[in-house]
Amino acid sequence: MVGNNGSADRRRLPALPIEKPPPQDLRAEQALIGSVLLSMGERLPDVRAIISGPQEFAGPGYTLIWDTVCRMADNGQVLDLVTVRDALASAGMENAETPLREAIEEVGSEANAVHYARVVHEKYVWRERMAAHHAAAQAAASCNAESHTKAVKTLDALGGCQGELSTWSTAAELIASAEFKAGMKPVSSGYFGLDGVLRGGFRPGCLYVLAARTGDAKSMLACNIARRVALNGVCVLFFKLEERPIEAVWRMTAAAARAPFDLLLDGNAFTSAHAHRFEEGAGIMNALPIRMSGVRSIDAIERQAQMHRDRGGGFIIIDQASHIRVPDRAVGYEQTTEASARLQELADRVSLPIVLVSQVTRNAAQKTDDDEHLSIHDLRNTGTLENDAAGVILIDKVRKPEGPEYGAVSDLLYLHILVGKNRYGCRTKPDEPIRLAFFPAECRIENVREPTFDYGGEP
Repeated sequence: MVGNNGSADRRRLPALPIEKPPPQDLRAEQALIGSVLLSMGERLPDVRAIISGPQEFAGPGYTLIWDTVCRMADNGQVLDLVTVRDALASAGMENAETPLREAIEEVGSEANAVHYARVVHEKYVWRERMAAHHAAAQAAASCNAESHTKAVKTLDALGGCQGELSTWSTAAELIASAEFKAGMKPVSSGYFGLDGVLRGGFRPGCLYVLAARTGDAKSMLACNIARRVALNGVCVLFFKLEERPIEAVWRMTAAAARAPFDLLLDGNAFTSAHAHRFEEGAGIMNALPIRMSGVRSIDAIERQAQMHRDRGGGFIIIDQASHIRVPDRAVGYEQTTEASARLQELADRVSLPIVLVSQVTRNAAQKTDDDEHLSIHDLRNTGTLENDAAGVILIDKVRKPEGPEYGAVSDLLYLHILVGKNRYGCRTKPDEPIRLAFFPAECRIENVREPTFDYGGEP
């Protein structure tokens, strides 16, 4: 930062030993190329979700190799030692077979391709940070305010340099920003009871956890929230990781049609007595802005979420947490911890609400008595999940309705919903849950109108 008197503020520009070799891991670059070739390109989509381009490689010739491999893949060409060698030779690279063969022999397996990609990318980011750091220091020393501002913005985009050079904002600057006046307008869940507790719905830039015991309709509720959010005109990206994405679409279609899901599952929906309902339901779903994905890598999830936001998306659901793959994290606790932290950062970066479906622990699953209730401490492999989340929504009980007025209703259950954490509102009391009507045969969950219910909850 350059002061009004022309002096440079060097307190935020600590000297960096730029004479040292820039960060790089040539063996990781070599191993990454070898892994992609061994897989004959099958690992390339996951890797390209991390590596932005050939500029991330520092090794001699690796930039040209990577650029050639990606161009061949984009053109639908086969990727192996011979085809890539010939393409490199056409591009002017002499003795191209040697580095390719060494890369394949060095790595020996394609299994760790994503790990090598992350190492290469991290080294690239650090090289870029160092270059921007050096540029900022030079600009400050020469009192060049424009160059300094540009360099610091580059550093901010790269995440700073271990927090050293991240700039601050004054309260006046934040008040003058568009974000200050825009606020965090919620996206309605489509359920007025839940919206009432959440103070309008899900807030952009926030991670929410939806959890329940196995078999207690958490995925069903996620599908219904996706359908209702889309009905309000908000484009939804639904990551369906537990089963194929088409199965979630079948469930949403059954709910929209108010017809049995089993008919869709068995392939008899459009020849059954309910065919007209399924036609209407499919018509409704055709018109809804819902995008489906089955990618499980956290890196690919991040990339698709950014694309979703860039293309007008407004809401994200991930079902479910235990199926997210995090490189170099074999233990469930470690996977959940890193995944939840990265998803919270992702929600903030894309400024969209993210709903993450999760399970509860086995001990919590045994809480079946009326006086035993789920809490945020019952999340499976909890890690930092409850801390990263702005809200935790729990399906506490699944109950049959009681009373003579329900005698004619054979397929109706009640979901008892608790909000165990709510950053922007109150929590529900365990004995005063939000109730939703659940029709399991149709995969449909509806509002229950209780105008006298008090959603004041606990602070």
